[in-house]
Amino acid sequence: MTNIFQLIYSLISNPLLLLNLTLLFAVTIVVLPRWRNGIILIFIWLYLEDIIRRLLPGQPPHVMLIKDGLLLLTYFAFFVTLVIKQNNRSPFILWKPPFIIGFLIFGGWCVVGTVNPHLPSPLFAAIGLRSYLWYVPILFLGYYMFSRERGLMKFCRILVYTSIPLTIIAIIQYIFYDLISPLIRPLEGAHQFHSFGLLEGSGIKLVPSIFRSAAVYSLFTLLLFFLGMGLRFYPHNSPRQRFFINISILFAAVGVFMSGVRAPMYLLIFGTLGYMFTYKRDFPSNVWSRRKSILLPIALLSIGVFLIIYLVFQDISKYFIHSPHELLPERSKTLTQDILFAVENSGFLGFGTGSRSQGLQYIPEGEEWAVKDEWGVEGIFAKIWYELGPIGELIFIFFFAQMFLSWLKERRKLKGTTLYSLGLAICMYLVLISLWSIKGHQIFGDATTLVCFWFFMGVLFRLKNFANQETRYKKDGCGQST
Repeated sequence: MTNIFQLIYSLISNPLLLLNLTLLFAVTIVVLPRWRNGIILIFIWLYLEDIIRRLLPGQPPHVMLIKDGLLLLTYFAFFVTLVIKQNNRSPFILWKPPFIIGFLIFGGWCVVGTVNPHLPSPLFAAIGLRSYLWYVPILFLGYYMFSRERGLMKFCRILVYTSIPLTIIAIIQYIFYDLISPLIRPLEGAHQFHSFGLLEGSGIKLVPSIFRSAAVYSLFTLLLFFLGMGLRFYPHNSPRQRFFINISILFAAVGVFMSGVRAPMYLLIFGTLGYMFTYKRDFPSNVWSRRKSILLPIALLSIGVFLIIYLVFQDISKYFIHSPHELLPERSKTLTQDILFAVENSGFLGFGTGSRSQGLQYIPEGEEWAVKDEWGVEGIFAKIWYELGPIGELIFIFFFAQMFLSWLKERRKLKGTTLYSLGLAICMYLVLISLWSIKGHQIFGDATTLVCFWFFMGVLFRLKNFANQETRYKKDGCGQST
């Protein structure tokens, strides 16, 4: 009894601890009965996480663990729901991803890599497993999140609309970037300027908006851009919705360029061209002919983006226009050196799961280990070889190829449906993120990107369930109005 009174007294005398426990209790009450609330809270937290870190003294990285706590609670609530359904009279059959074999083999090899004798401590393995496996169950949450098409489209529209305030904040940060303030610059430890500078006396400003770094912001905005493209071709939008979607696409495109990160600038352009080419090729010609009018606002949006960037933000425009001639030789050399370094130094089994993963700087011995080599690894294939050896590399290639082909297969299943545009947009986003990882494995170590990547992959596999007979176009192009 005395211990209970002491506990109550410690809670009363520590308001911060009491507040945290109250919030934890409230979140548990909200998420446990309905796991979908957990997903909504996770996406809300993606927007708030780095704002809160900026406001706290020292910008503590432990704030990022709140997202993992929300995920753990949501996983548990989802598992409880499955158990309850299994106990009902009609048994529930869990959906199995088409690349489940490749994933299980790769996941098993990652677990084997945790006992590699080269790892300085088990914390390294924990960091690696967090990057490789912890976020994968979000795939199932994305698949089962929406029971109706209307709920999915509403969720996507809300996300896309947020590109407007995100880009407005980025523009304000760009204008006042010379003010060294945590509200304007990326978080401590993140790059402040791109080393490639065309204007005398400065590099290219790396604008983060509300996120921890410009890279995270550009990755998230790239998702919003392609979701907007998918919604733009959805035939059931009201004129008001279509107007705001157009504006959001424009702001998302400007945001990608405003970030100052080079790779997403080019991925956005080539991804848009690939999206339009694939859409025209896969859609019936008589349906496409009725949609040609959509090309005009898309073209006007593109011209508007380039005019804004070129006329207002001259450093970024010069950087974007003049740097490609250095980009390919520089990156091809880097990728070659990455692979050679990994092959020559990692041995047959590699250095173990997590030995080159994102986040080592937050654990004991991690920062010293990360800089111990004269040349690091940057690309995803070099990272896999370094950590898991040649066997892990072959398993990863098999797993990734199986996953990539499954995306294309899902896209083909949606041909001729009103959800094809959204499915193609999600597929294009997944492909672009994967291509980016060839240059920099860090994006598959970023929790914000991993949440979006696996969640919308699950959504992609769910779309065919919504594309019922009523939403399909007839072969003669009649049927659902476009």
